[in-house]
Amino acid sequence: MKKTTLLLIIALFSSISAFSQLENLKLNGYIQTDFACIGKQGVDWMGPAWSQETDGNSDYYFRYGVRRGLLRGTFVSGRGSGALEINFSEYNVIPLVAFLQYEIHPDLSFQAGLLNINFGHELMFPSSIFEMLERSMHTQRLFPKEHDLGFMFTYKVPYRDPMRKLHLSAGMMSGNGINKFVDHTMNFMAHLDYDFVIDSYSYGFGMSWYEGRTNNAGTSFYTVDDNHQWVAETVDANQKNLRRYINFEAQLSLFNDFGTSQFRTEWTFGHQPSRLNTFTSQGIGERDSYNAANPFSYDREFLGAYLYYIQDIGHTPFTFVGKYAYLDQNTKMGADDITNIADATMHNIGLGLMYKWDSHILIEVLYDKYLNETNSVVKELNDDVCHLRLQYKF
Repeated sequence: MKKTTLLLIIALFSSISAFSQLENLKLNGYIQTDFACIGKQGVDWMGPAWSQETDGNSDYYFRYGVRRGLLRGTFVSGRGSGALEINFSEYNVIPLVAFLQYEIHPDLSFQAGLLNINFGHELMFPSSIFEMLERSMHTQRLFPKEHDLGFMFTYKVPYRDPMRKLHLSAGMMSGNGINKFVDHTMNFMAHLDYDFVIDSYSYGFGMSWYEGRTNNAGTSFYTVDDNHQWVAETVDANQKNLRRYINFEAQLSLFNDFGTSQFRTEWTFGHQPSRLNTFTSQGIGERDSYNAANPFSYDREFLGAYLYYIQDIGHTPFTFVGKYAYLDQNTKMGADDITNIADATMHNIGLGLMYKWDSHILIEVLYDKYLNETNSVVKELNDDVCHLRLQYKF
């Protein structure tokens, strides 16, 4: 992996040197640095979780680091184009995007390589302009990585009215994040979205479908019965368990003298093959789902949703952000049935303020409150997070 990353970096900067005089080459990027105060049971991207050895007996801990340090190069020549995107942090340097695109027809294009996962609205929303610090709970758990290896076709309906846009994208993904392709199975993905813009408002809506399989390394497969309890059946080792997500999305923007008001929502439901103690999809390791000691053998039916409200404050550089996110990790179990936090319903309320220093510098503070289902076994977690982020975009 390190050799591959080094070669990609060399290739990128060689391209910069060789083609720096060509107008077809474009470079951009951004750096996001975060300071976070986290409840002792919370987990954050900025570093390791709380431990008594490093953080003492405090009920919270601090982390600071580079959340994203992204450099992107794109090159366009005739009907063909390509992109290479690399993320830098104090921990590692990894490729995120590396694809070639060909315009088959003015309204039809083809992409292949490491791609952005085109599912729903917020997963495709560029992180450099995303008002929230991170994606919603269910999006992060279903797609631990926002990119995947595969190919995709995109068709744009040729409306005469430039205010209307309708896109249909469909393709196949490895389902293993940015890691290597590990078996012969691939996941199908499709996204249909429509947007309309006029002077006083704009709106959009769409739907997505994700259909795939996750390896079941063991010989047991668990489902929830009518008594709301896990039951096991014996299966062949390495059977492929259904991974299905269905998504509906909607967006509304109102343009007025006080400032733009934005509302966004998504609802996602389906089947999630997961482990006993975590709802999260595979994608951490290259052969993550082939670990027989900790298999993805628990079939959870889930429902996840969010509502975002973003409000510009007049003609000032300030913007208010608010969100509510919901994730029922196991819709077949109620609060009295769960014995594991991976089956609990989660709620997230977030409030924040953005300050746009100029076109390059953005400062944001956001407080996230998390609540989970509780009973005699599962307790409320101390996992709230307060973030201060500084972003520089170039």
